[in-house]
Amino acid sequence: MGAASSPLAADDLAAESLPSPATAGDDRPSLLARLRARLAAGQRDSGTELRPIRRSRQRRTLTWPLATLVGLALLAAALSLGVLLFPYGIYLPEVEAALAQSSARPARIGAMRVTVYPRPGLLLEQVRLGEDGAPDQVSMASLRLRPELRSLLSPQLVFGDAELIGITLSAAALDTLAQALDASAAASARARVVQVSLSEAGIAFGDLVLPDLAGRLQLSADHRLQSALLQSPSKNLQVELQPASGGGVKVKLEGTAWRPAPKSPYLFDSLDLQGRISGPEFLIDRVEARIFDGVLRGTGVLRSGSKAAVTGDLSFERINTGALAAALGFNGRIGGEARGKLSFSTSADSLPNAVARLQASGNFTIHRGHLGGLDLAEAVRRFSVVPLTLGGATRFEELSGVLTLTPNALRLSRLSLAAGLMQANGQIEIGRDLQLRGRMDVMMARRRADHTAMPVLISGALESPLTQTAR
Repeated sequence: MGAASSPLAADDLAAESLPSPATAGDDRPSLLARLRARLAAGQRDSGTELRPIRRSRQRRTLTWPLATLVGLALLAAALSLGVLLFPYGIYLPEVEAALAQSSARPARIGAMRVTVYPRPGLLLEQVRLGEDGAPDQVSMASLRLRPELRSLLSPQLVFGDAELIGITLSAAALDTLAQALDASAAASARARVVQVSLSEAGIAFGDLVLPDLAGRLQLSADHRLQSALLQSPSKNLQVELQPASGGGVKVKLEGTAWRPAPKSPYLFDSLDLQGRISGPEFLIDRVEARIFDGVLRGTGVLRSGSKAAVTGDLSFERINTGALAAALGFNGRIGGEARGKLSFSTSADSLPNAVARLQASGNFTIHRGHLGGLDLAEAVRRFSVVPLTLGGATRFEELSGVLTLTPNALRLSRLSLAAGLMQANGQIEIGRDLQLRGRMDVMMARRRADHTAMPVLISGALESPLTQTAR
């Protein structure tokens, strides 16, 4: 007992023999004693004061559904990068060979890649079918192909949609496409197309091009070309091209509230044209247009090439000559409702130049109109041998005559004007520089005994004509 308890007793005695820090030096409590006192006070007050609750930070862990989604997203991103960065150019010769075999035409492809937007598929750029420089060669900026997945492992690859981007269709190009589709419909073809769409397309005849169209190729049950259906972005112009049985292409064009160009002053309320392209000729069998509150009807022939030509006949009725003059830039010079017939012809080295050199002749009649800036009655009353600018206008019930249009002038001859008690006959010519030259013999009464006519000479600019009278 005494030996076992000796260590504890020795420790107690040592603790009693050592002086405490509070009494070792001066009487002031030491820093350690003050800390102990504060700790003891805090323990005594712990029962009455609320201490803030410290929440331990939870570690975020991925659940297995979230981890699966993240993994799939990373896999999709990796696959997308792989698809975009894959060197498809190494397979370009094989794709060219397949396209040439399926279309029965030599094929050239500038580049190849895979696209996701706006439509997923295989994009072939700078595609050409046919011999280089041949008139029937088909060229397009891009060809987007969307293959059907079930055909990837079959001997014949099937494309659900082929989009031709930036193609210009002529009669020869449409014939090439028809033959290419016929070749792809064969069982031995390495590739076949179910449907064909077109965007940023144009229709061309010689030097004339109708751009910015979109549509599709209408195919038969055996995937042969029946027609090409195209329309403008605003859908106010529809064009149908159909291969003719005897060769060439049938053309049908319909327009509603259509302008030939964005800033053109000619607005067609409606337009209906039917014709046929055969070689270098475009035969317009029928055209009917509603414009300037009236109706135009006619036929014509356009010939392309180095000796371009335009010929045809045109009839018109109820044409608002005031609206026509405003479209030509001669606002207020003439007004009334016109009808008549014209025959026109021209020739040049190109179709645009041929249209600019158009020549026409025919007869016309204008009812209930006016001649702006030309007051014939006032010219007779003033009787001045010196040219005067009188202004005003000559209103009439009817004005008829013969119209002759040349590249240099517009000539109105055999004019007959009836305006109440006044009658006038004569001719007026408007030059290319918009200068007037003419003469009108004016009679102021319809009495049988009075057949005296006063000649009125007309000259000056169209905007401000000059008149002078002479016996």
